[in-house]
Amino acid sequence: MERADAARLLAPVAVAYDALAARHGATPAGIACIDDHTQRLRFAALAGILPEDESGLVINDLGCGYGALFGYLADHPALRGGLYHGYDICERLIGLAQQGTRDPRTVFVQSLEALWTADYSFVSGTYNFVSADYDFARDGPDLTWTGYIEDSLLRLAAASRRGLAFNLLSGYADQPIPGHYYGDPLAFFDFCRRHLSPRVRLIHDYALPEWTIYVRL
Repeated sequence: MERADAARLLAPVAVAYDALAARHGATPAGIACIDDHTQRLRFAALAGILPEDESGLVINDLGCGYGALFGYLADHPALRGGLYHGYDICERLIGLAQQGTRDPRTVFVQSLEALWTADYSFVSGTYNFVSADYDFARDGPDLTWTGYIEDSLLRLAAASRRGLAFNLLSGYADQPIPGHYYGDPLAFFDFCRRHLSPRVRLIHDYALPEWTIYVRL
């Protein structure tokens, strides 16, 4: 998918997140997350890809929102002397991240893709929201959105030296929420294995209706 096409696809998503951020501010509700507990479970699953015995690493966070993932990782050994680059399509969320995170290790930029190469890259909840009128249960998989995710992952892998981790709401979820995309974990495992790296791990056993994939490059 061309960048211009991705920008058009994401334009209504940016508007929706702007409205959420205007209403709820720098809180989980401001990025369509249920609560802080849910957010931390999601972050814990993603962070498992990071080594515990290294420091000075560079991290990309695609769809960083108001910077909550950096807050979770700020004291992680990997970020001692490291750098964190946060990207989001929503200008208001980037502003909240810049205002709320004064740590000199951070840079927050409005962008739909990573602009710098990192050791590890993360995508947390970024691919979940499709549109207000899309109903997964009624309409089935959205092939355009699937194509966007796959292209985004290819670009992110190219900007990652050692690995990336991302999550998606699970296609096995019992009660899909309208407006959200639910990914087939096996299909995405296969995509990553074929197109990104032979070293792929799927995690689908934590207490959320989603899954996480690690890709080691």
